[in-house]
Amino acid sequence: MLILQEYAELAGWTGPPWPSSTPDPVSGPYAVVLRPQEVRTIERASAAVQEAAREVLAQFLPAHPTAFDGLARGRLKKLPEHQLWQLHLPDGYRLRYLVDGASRAVHVVSLAPHRDGDLRGREQESWASIRRVRHRSSG
Repeated sequence: MLILQEYAELAGWTGPPWPSSTPDPVSGPYAVVLRPQEVRTIERASAAVQEAAREVLAQFLPAHPTAFDGLARGRLKKLPEHQLWQLHLPDGYRLRYLVDGASRAVHVVSLAPHRDGDLRGREQESWASIRRVRHRSSG
């Protein structure tokens, strides 16, 4: 985190390093749920990936996580075999996420360099987390 803070100071960035997981009423109705391992991945990534991730996490995902308009063609796609969305970032990174319309939350499942791995475990873990939150709030 120290390197990220030093970079932010050099770049003149005065805001928080990552958006909060609480929805911002100005930018949109969706909360973005980001796990600590994805934060660490971003912190170790290149400046281009960090800048793109910051923009996507703070502006695109909270406002309209499934809207293709406003993004370069081919940058966002729905993975047909999953309920996951995939967003291409610089340097071969991919951000994969679930959109829970009922709770108005976007759950980041994976943010890492692209690999052809099976993400069903992470997807199932994210849905289980969503169900637990729903159960607590309804009970």
